[in-house]
Amino acid sequence: MGTVIWLGTAVGFVAGLIHAVHLVGEHHATGSNGLAVTIYRAIWALILWSLFGAYLLALWILGSVLMLLSGGPPLQRRRASMGSAT
Repeated sequence: MGTVIWLGTAVGFVAGLIHAVHLVGEHHATGSNGLAVTIYRAIWALILWSLFGAYLLALWILGSVLMLLSGGPPLQRRRASMGSAT
């Protein structure tokens, strides 16, 4: 379980870093907010993604397991139940 938490934190950190870079890039493209506000928002995005990364990874794993147990993606199940020849 500890490994999942660390992996989730790493995944969250990467997602937060991408989000933070996007926020700073958006600021440079539009110049809508002050730079201090943009950096503040980017830091908070990085922190929150890092904190909730483990939670999101656990939900992705749980969702994948449940999807496999239920017979695959919903669209695939619907096509199989309709007897589609496509």
